[in-house]
Amino acid sequence: MLFKGLGPTLFNIFVNDLDKSLQYCRILKYADDTRIFLCANKSPNDLSSLQLHVQNDINNIVRWSRGSGLKLNIDKCFSVSFGRHNIPREYFIDNCPIPHLSQFSDLGLIVRSPFSFKSHIEKIVSRAFSKLGLINKIFKHKCRRSIVVLFKSFIRPSLEYSSIIWNPHTQTSIDSIERVQRRMCRLIPEIRDLSYKQQLKELNILSLRARRLRFQLITMFKIQKGLLNIDLKDFFDIPDFRRTRGHSYHLIPKFSSHNYRLHFFTVNVITYWNQLTNDDIEVPSVSTFKRRLSLFFNRSDIW
Repeated sequence: MLFKGLGPTLFNIFVNDLDKSLQYCRILKYADDTRIFLCANKSPNDLSSLQLHVQNDINNIVRWSRGSGLKLNIDKCFSVSFGRHNIPREYFIDNCPIPHLSQFSDLGLIVRSPFSFKSHIEKIVSRAFSKLGLINKIFKHKCRRSIVVLFKSFIRPSLEYSSIIWNPHTQTSIDSIERVQRRMCRLIPEIRDLSYKQQLKELNILSLRARRLRFQLITMFKIQKGLLNIDLKDFFDIPDFRRTRGHSYHLIPKFSSHNYRLHFFTVNVITYWNQLTNDDIEVPSVSTFKRRLSLFFNRSDIW
């Protein structure tokens, strides 16, 4: 029992020097799942050079794997291209072509190229409705407490996993996700005839949209307090003056020429983050900040 879990640790140590074999690409590793990637400007020369660099580093990984006694599973390898001007190129491992995918799953998220999470949202909503259907069939007497506990335990987590990344921006996707919780509320007989907002107040829960905003604000607090390994300056412009109203942690989103950044949470959350007060932000812990957020949502009528 002393050595339980030692295998993954030893594996991480064993592959730790993989990074040194790369000349051009950046690398992300999670257990035995590895991604290498490069970014380039829009010019054709930059893209062509980038693709050659990627193939060069693929060859470096192949040489490293041989020297380390590890064999790459080509069947699990694939390439993805992002960007309107990025023409897909065929890459090779030991002269075997690597499949190019327009959609893939990464740590439980379904990503489509160009950068979109529409398929992921459709999948989690479909699964959530299936689970709700089972609950409706299995439980004949649908008391308020039981339905809410079941929803919170078995359905809502899958609708919120990594929502910081895939947070929807179209009203169609937002409504699609919210319909799951609306359906849950209608399962409870005594609140079935109330409006959705009244149902939420009766159950003392937030809408799924409001909960995603809450996650974003909590993440902002963690970044601001240095609890996450993220540099604020990578995503925001920091004013060089101290405001007399609101709080002294005001941020400005960086300029973006495309919609990928405009729809990311670091832009969407700014309006609400800048509405907080010093008393909301200058608190000693995340748990205290969560309580302050509840007060902020109440006084701002965010539900």
